[in-house]
Amino acid sequence: MSNEEISKEQTPLPPIDNSNEDDVLNIEEFTVDNEKVLLPIYDIKIQEELDSKMAQGVDSFYSNDYEKAKEIFSRYKSDPLHMLGYGALDFMIALITFDKEKIAKSLKTLESIEQKASKQIDRINADEKKSGNNSGFLSKFKKKEKKIINAKLRANIIRAECNLLSAALYLFQENMISFVKAALCLKKVWSGYNSCWNEIKDDLEENKKIMDKHTFHGILFGIGSSKLLLSVLPPKVLSIISIFGITSDREQGMNLLNKCIEERNLYSSMALSAQLFYYSIFNSLAPATVSNDLEIGQKIIDKGLEMYPNSAIQLYFQGRFIRMIHNLETSTDAFIRGNEAQSYFPELNYLFQYELLLNVIFNQEWERGIEILNILIEKKYYSEIFFSFLAGLLYCMTNNIEKGKEYLKKSEDLYKSNQGKLIDIDQYCQNIIYRIKEDNYKDVEVAILEFMYFWDGIPCMDKRRLEMALQLRNNNNDNIKSNKQDSKNENDEDNVIEDSSPSKVKNCSSTTSLESKSTSKPSIEFDNFSSKNEIEKEYIYRLIIGSLYRELKCYEKSEDILKSIIHNKHHFSKKSYILPFANFELGLLYINTKDFIKAQKYFGKIKSYKGFFMEFRLDLKLQKANEYLKFLSEKKDEPSKNETIKSPYEIKENVSSNENIVENMSSKDEKQQI
Repeated sequence: MSNEEISKEQTPLPPIDNSNEDDVLNIEEFTVDNEKVLLPIYDIKIQEELDSKMAQGVDSFYSNDYEKAKEIFSRYKSDPLHMLGYGALDFMIALITFDKEKIAKSLKTLESIEQKASKQIDRINADEKKSGNNSGFLSKFKKKEKKIINAKLRANIIRAECNLLSAALYLFQENMISFVKAALCLKKVWSGYNSCWNEIKDDLEENKKIMDKHTFHGILFGIGSSKLLLSVLPPKVLSIISIFGITSDREQGMNLLNKCIEERNLYSSMALSAQLFYYSIFNSLAPATVSNDLEIGQKIIDKGLEMYPNSAIQLYFQGRFIRMIHNLETSTDAFIRGNEAQSYFPELNYLFQYELLLNVIFNQEWERGIEILNILIEKKYYSEIFFSFLAGLLYCMTNNIEKGKEYLKKSEDLYKSNQGKLIDIDQYCQNIIYRIKEDNYKDVEVAILEFMYFWDGIPCMDKRRLEMALQLRNNNNDNIKSNKQDSKNENDEDNVIEDSSPSKVKNCSSTTSLESKSTSKPSIEFDNFSSKNEIEKEYIYRLIIGSLYRELKCYEKSEDILKSIIHNKHHFSKKSYILPFANFELGLLYINTKDFIKAQKYFGKIKSYKGFFMEFRLDLKLQKANEYLKFLSEKKDEPSKNETIKSPYEIKENVSSNENIVENMSSKDEKQQI
C-alpha cells in the first residue's frame, strides 16, 4: 500500500499558520499498552508540517536555547522523532558527565523511544494487512508491485538512531562488556538502515518523490554516521562487531554526511556534528598524527560556526580542534565563549571548565588551575577522586605542600569509601599518590608531566611550552638523581636529560633520517634507588622527555632515550604502560624522520602488551598512527628529500583554505557511494 493510498483514509491535519511558529498541530494518536503513540502519517505534506516543528527544536538546540528546544520536543510526546530530540538532550548530558546514573537514564529513554517506534511499525503493518496488500493465501503467488511507505521508513530510521546513540554510550565506557553491548546495538543499527536502503535503492529517483526529504536524508545520515563511527574503532572492538558482518568505510561515511549537509533538512546539523566529532574529538585523542586532517577539519569547523556562530556546541568543537594546532590562546578563548554562551545545563559549563583546566595546566598556570579545580570539586563533576588528586599536585607545584597533602589525602579517603563506584582513572590516581608519598612529596613534577602526557598535552604545545615542560623538573628540584655514564658512549641519554635546557634544544638534530650507529645501552644505576616504584618513575620521566624531544625535532636525543627504555624492559611489570608507549613514541619518531619501515616495526610490537593503563586509548592512537603511516607511505615521493614530516603547528597557517567541503554528487554517484 503506497503513501497515497493510505493517506486517503486519513483525515488531513489543518494547515499551519506560519504567522505563529508556536502553534501546536492537532495530531491523531492511538493507544498501546496504556501508551499514546502518534498515528502513522501517510501524507508527506502533513508529515513535513510536523517536521517543521521539529526543525525549530533542532535550531533552538544548536542556538543554546535548550529550554525552548525541550519545550518544543515535549509538545508531541507521542511522536518518536520529537521524543528522540528530547532524548538527545539526556544523551548529551550523559556523554559529557560519564555519570553512570545519567548514562543508565539515557539508555532507558532511548529504549522507550525505540519501543514507541516499533509500535508505529506494528500499526503500519496492520494497516497494510487491512488494505489487502499482504493478506490471503493467493497473495503469496501474485507478483506484487513494490510499495514504499514513508511512515514505515521513518519509524525504522528512528529505531536505528536510538541504537546508534546507545552504542555510542556503551563504547565510551571503554570496557569489554560495554563493547559487546555496543556490538549488539550496532547490529540493530546496521540492520535498520540497510533494510531502509534496500527498500528505495532500485528506483532511487522515483522513490525520493514519494518520500519526505527528512526521511531520505535520515537514511543518508544513518548509514554515513554508522560507517564513520565504525571506522574509528580499534581492531579489538571491531573484531567483536565484525561477527555480525558489519563493515566500516570512513570515506564513504563522510561522503554520505556531506550529501546530508548539502540540502538543509532535519539531519543537516547532526551530520555536521558527526563530522566535527571525528575531526575535533576523535583526532584529539591522537594529535601527533593528524596533520593530513587539519585543513578539511578547519573548513568543517568554520562551516559549523557559520551555521550557529554563538553555539556552545560549535565553540566546544572549535576549542578542541584549535588546541591540536598548538594555539592554546584561541582554544582557551573558544572555551570561555562557550562557557558564557549558555547556563541552562550546568554540566555543559563544567565541561568547558574542565577543558580550560587542561589548557592552563599545559600552560603551567598552577594557581589558575587550582581555582578551576575547586569549582569542579565543589560541583562534584566527573570524579571527585581524580580532581582532588589533581588539586593536590597543583598545590605542591606552588610549594604549598601541606595543602597538597590535604587534597591527596582527600582523594585517598574518597577512593576507600567509593569502592563500588570507581573508574579506571581513580585507581591510577592512587598509584601516583603512593609514589608521591614514597618520595616525601619532593618530585611531584614527574606526576604533572605524566598528566600532560596522558591527556595529550605534549603534541598540542608550541616550542616555548615544550621547552618549559622540558625544564619543569629541573626548575622545581635542586637536584635530579644522576645516572651511571656508560664508558663506551659519553653522549648517552643520561646526559641528555641533565642537559635539556631550552638553550641546548636549539642545537637538536632534525635530520630526516637517523644514521645507523653503534650505540651503547645505557641504564640506570639501580643502587641509587630505594624501590622499584622509584625506578619506574625515572623511566616514566624518560618516556616523557623522549616524547618532548621528538616534538622538538631533537630526534637523536629522543631515539637514544626511548631505546634505552626498551633495552631495560626486564625492570617493568607486565602491566606497565612504559614499554607499549615507548614503542609507540619510537614509531612516531620514525614517521617524523620518514623511516616508515622502522615505524611499522615498533607499532607492530605494541600488540603483544595487554592489560596496561590507557590500553584502549593507545589502541585508538595506534589505529590513527597506522592510518597516517599509510597516508604518508602513499605520498612519500611528494616531499623533498630534506624535508621532515610536518607537525600540526607547522601547517596551521594552511588550514584556512576556502575550498568547498561539500562535493556535488549525481543520484548515480550517490547510489554508488551507499
